Amino acid sequence: MLFRKEPSTLRHGVFGQGQAPRVSPSIRAQASATQTADIKPVQQLYKASIDFRAIKDNLEAVEHNTRIRNSKADPRRVVQLYDQFVQLKLETDSLRAERNTNSSQMKGKLEKEQRDKLIHRGQQLKEQLAELEAKLVQ
Repeated sequence: MLFRKEPSTLRHGVFGQGQAPRVSPSIRAQASATQTADIKPVQQLYKASIDFRAIKDNLEAVEHNTRIRNSKADPRRVVQLYDQFVQLKLETDSLRAERNTNSSQMKGKLEKEQRDKLIHRGQQLKEQLAELEAKLVQ
């Protein structure tokens, strides 16, 4: 079987093996100075890929594993916080559903009293949602 030889640009890149583009030291110094001056710290939210439900389901095994590793982690506290998170998430979802039904009821023609009741209820739901979402962020 015959093999075709790859072009050198595919094997070694455009500049050859181990070579980088030639840039003068003054340009390199200017580029690094402007890059560091323009960099602003950005707070990124990191979402860990931890299966909290698996920890909850296998709590004793996870506790045993943390003891073996001499870790100060508290799997029971993790499960407790996960349960609180799930409960808050369910509450916010139910309030959002209620808010959506409330707003859909306001779309038709209504009497002023009925519309005012729906508007008042919508404001209450908005405040309750803001409180629960603030707890979720913590």
